[in-house]
Amino acid sequence: MHQTGDQNNKLCVYVIRTYSEQFSIILNCRYC
Repeated sequence: MHQTGDQNNKLCVYVIRTYSEQFSIILNCRYC
């Protein structure tokens, strides 16, 4: 279960680095 949390964390970091800040914040709130 902790592994899934780590994967979500990495996904958020990837989204934040890839997409704009506003879009990343939205995904960060929904998936993290």
